[in-house]
Amino acid sequence: AKLGRGSRFYRACATPVDEAALSCVLRAAGCCAPVVASLHPLDNGCVNDVRSVSLADGRSLVLRLCNALPQWRTRKTLNEVTVMRHVAEKTGIPVPRVLSYFTGSESAAAVAGGREYVLMERCPGVQLQRVWPSLDRGARVAVVARLARLLAELRGSAGPFALGGSFGDNATEAGSAPLSVGCFVDTGAPPVSTYSEFYAQQVRHYQPCLRRDPLFVMLAPALEQWCVRELPRLCCEDGCEAAPTPRQFVLTHSDLNGSNVLVDSRTLEITGVVDWEWAGASPPTEDVNNVLYDLLRDPTEDACVRAAFERALLTEGIDCCSALARGCTRAQHVTGLVIAACCYLDWDDPATPEPPFALETKARLETILRDCRLL
Repeated sequence: AKLGRGSRFYRACATPVDEAALSCVLRAAGCCAPVVASLHPLDNGCVNDVRSVSLADGRSLVLRLCNALPQWRTRKTLNEVTVMRHVAEKTGIPVPRVLSYFTGSESAAAVAGGREYVLMERCPGVQLQRVWPSLDRGARVAVVARLARLLAELRGSAGPFALGGSFGDNATEAGSAPLSVGCFVDTGAPPVSTYSEFYAQQVRHYQPCLRRDPLFVMLAPALEQWCVRELPRLCCEDGCEAAPTPRQFVLTHSDLNGSNVLVDSRTLEITGVVDWEWAGASPPTEDVNNVLYDLLRDPTEDACVRAAFERALLTEGIDCCSALARGCTRAQHVTGLVIAACCYLDWDDPATPEPPFALETKARLETILRDCRLL
C-alpha cells in the first residue's frame, strides 16, 4: 500500500488498449502469432491497471498499465523491468519474462494512450494466499522452507550493497548492466548508508500526509522524534562512534506476500514471483518480515510454522533473531503503520468518516509512541 486513500485518483481505471498497436509490439518482441484473441482485466491494485492478454496461439500474457504518481514514472517501470531481468538471468527464481516495456522513450509503441506499461509472459499457478488457509501444518512448513531458500537465492544473486535504494535511476536499457543503486522509487529520496536512514526517509516522506488529516496530525511531531531518538537505537547505531555504522543492504522484493507468490496448487512448488516494482537494496529483514506479517501474523495459531520458517532462514544464513534483526523488525512495523495510515486519508473530503482500520492504526501508533515516552 504505497498510496493513500486521497490518491485514489491514481487507482486503476479502464484505459482503452489499442489492439493493433499491441499486435505490433508483440511482433517486434518476436511473437510468431501476435494476434490478440482476448483482452480482459485482472485484479487491479491502486497503482496498476492489469490486463490478461490471450493470443490466438494459446499463449497467455500480462499487460500492466501504470497509473503511478508523476514522480514515480519511468523510475518505477525501469526498476521493475531491471530487477525481473536480473532475477531471470542470475537465479532460478521463476519470474515473468519481459517481452516489452514503454516509458515514453523506448522504441516500443504506445498501446494505451501513451501510458507506461510492461508486457510480460504470465506465470502459471495460483496465488499462495488463495490456498494458504486450506493448508495443513506440514504443507505450510514446506512452503515457508521454499520461501527461505528463495530469499537466500535472491540476495545471493547481487550485492551486498553499501547503499540502500532502488534500481530504476541508472538503467538506460533495463537489464543490460549490473544492478546499481539509485533513488528510492516510492519516496524519491537519495540512497542511504544506514538502516536508520532507510526507515527515517520513509516516515518523513509520509509525514505531510499525516499533517493534513486531523486524525493523525498530533502524531507527526512524535514520529519525527521517533526517527531522531529511537531509530538509531533500534538499528544498533547509537554507539560511541562519531557517525552511524554503515550497513550492508541486500536485494529484496520488498512486497513479498501471498498475493505476489504463485504456487502449483497440487505440489505447492513456487511457480512465479510477480510485482517487482518496489524491489530494491534494503535491510536484510525486509522480505522476511513481509512474509511473517502476511502469512504468519497470528503468533499463537502459527507458532510452529513461524518457528520452522525461522529455522529455515538460519539454515540459509539469514539472520532473523539477533538484536539488530529484532530492532529492524520493530522499525519496519512503525514505518508500515505510517504508510497504512496514509492509505486511509481522504484529502478530498475531510467530512468523510475515518474507517475502523484508520482508527486502529492510529491506536497502534499511539501505543508505540507512548511506550517510547514520545507522547
